[in-house]
Amino acid sequence: MQSEATVSPPRHLSRRNQPSTSTAPRSGSRLRTLLGLHQPQPEPRSDLHDTLYVIPRPAADAHDMRVFENVAKMYEGGSRSYESCENARGLAPTPDAGCSSGMGVARGFLPRLLEMITTPKRKGKSKIVYDADGELLPLDGEEGELIDDEACFMEPHDSDGIDLLVMLPPELALHVLSQLDKDSIVACLAVSHAWRRLASDDTVWRTLFYRQPGWFVNIPRRRAQTLASQTASTQLLQPRSPSLLSSLNISPSRRTSAEPARPRTVSSHGDISLNWPDLFKQRHKVARKWYFGAAKSNKLAGHLDSVYCLELDTAADTIVTGSRDRSIKIWSVRTGELKETLQAHEGSVLCLKVELAKGFMCSGSSDRTIRVWERAGGSWGVKAVLSGHAGGVLDLRMDDKWIVSCSKDTLIRVWDRQTLQQHCVLKGHEGPVNAVGLQGNQVVSASGDGTMILWDIENGSRVRTFAGHDKGLACVEFKDDTIISGSNDRKIKVWSASTGDCLYTLPGHELLVRALAYDSMSRRLVSASYDRTIKVWEFGEGRDGWKLVREFKNLHDSHIFDVKFDATKIVSTSHDQKILVLDFAYDVDALLFT
Repeated sequence: MQSEATVSPPRHLSRRNQPSTSTAPRSGSRLRTLLGLHQPQPEPRSDLHDTLYVIPRPAADAHDMRVFENVAKMYEGGSRSYESCENARGLAPTPDAGCSSGMGVARGFLPRLLEMITTPKRKGKSKIVYDADGELLPLDGEEGELIDDEACFMEPHDSDGIDLLVMLPPELALHVLSQLDKDSIVACLAVSHAWRRLASDDTVWRTLFYRQPGWFVNIPRRRAQTLASQTASTQLLQPRSPSLLSSLNISPSRRTSAEPARPRTVSSHGDISLNWPDLFKQRHKVARKWYFGAAKSNKLAGHLDSVYCLELDTAADTIVTGSRDRSIKIWSVRTGELKETLQAHEGSVLCLKVELAKGFMCSGSSDRTIRVWERAGGSWGVKAVLSGHAGGVLDLRMDDKWIVSCSKDTLIRVWDRQTLQQHCVLKGHEGPVNAVGLQGNQVVSASGDGTMILWDIENGSRVRTFAGHDKGLACVEFKDDTIISGSNDRKIKVWSASTGDCLYTLPGHELLVRALAYDSMSRRLVSASYDRTIKVWEFGEGRDGWKLVREFKNLHDSHIFDVKFDATKIVSTSHDQKILVLDFAYDVDALLFT
């Protein structure tokens, strides 16, 4: 350890970044003269050199001097381009210190550049001079004192690091941030003001939003005609011409600068702009509730007997249900209010499909008919009656081209949607066909005989047969190349439509699996059973296939007959005559999520 008798200069004489009395290097002097800032400073008196310690100021390095000379030459030559100014150590011009006009350059950007590089961290302080004993001499004619405190530092920590993100053009910086996950982007918000501005940009959060499976933004349909004529709404939902961020597979940002996003709202006049960071936050809150949070339940009462089927359209604020009481009822999702009751069938309404945006609906009944409904003038009416089945119509599917029905009579009938004429009859099952799925020109049928058959609609031929369940099938979903079936053997099976292989078997229900609802984008499956439970399953990367993520027990007082869901709700119907709505977004403004 150093002896107390050892004499050494005071600690403060070796501290860095203190101003000095030395003059600027010669090239710096030329630049000061050029800019009209030259202030001759006399050399220190030689008789003081023996009695004073002068804290040296770090001289600008050779690179800095070359920068000065280049800037000086640039100014002498009249060049004031932004690109040339940017070469000066990456310093961006500000509104009052830019590279755009006349002497404002000399008074603004260039003097600041000179001051920042030749006198780092000076911050306007005067020169500090000490005598040989380390005592503070008078400053500017006034007595003062400087305390050397090893436990308290008032200067920022020196760093030779380079902030590459800030040095990038804004478009590239936003592109880099757009590749991160949520937690990483949140961490970037705390790095610096510059990073916070970039990480708060709409582009970053919109990219992250659409990267989540099954997440999307839906503009309310009741405003569709108004929004269709608005440029802003078109740019919001559809990509513009190819841009730097087009590789992200989302609509590029309307802003390409790194300026902070201003709060945005949805106006009542169709001029749509969205606050994407807040939108992501609210959507993420809803997503978490599917796994952990409580859901608000609401039961709709009005049917006089079992409710067999339902359709859900939250965006249109509508639930449509069919019952054993022979009626179809239309409800408000938001308020639970009964909006309309339709009577036409002579038997139980066993199945229905509806396209509210097109004002088109089909319903199947135990009276062996299919009623085709149209909405005109705000009310629904029967357009046509499709006959041909010899037993009750148990399930329906439709798209823009076909209407497909199946029946207790073991047959599947395909109808042309435009002409409402029968296209073909598919025969092959030995028992009632309880459910069908439609995908393009293919239909899959699930029967009480324990088998499924995949059919080609165009030629009416059988493509393949699926066998694997131990008992009869009650329900089926067909999306993309995935077929999912539910059976009286209490199991759910996932199949490949193209190969016929059974990929997964999902056990768990204690009684017949009566209904399935599947979303191929989010890879989420909801199943409902006679055991009065609703189960939520998900298939995700990095996990061993399908996984049960949530279970709701005893929501109904009896068997559950049907279930549907969207981003914010699960809706089910039952033998107990009730419609149950489970709402995961009751405390969130989720209008745009459904």
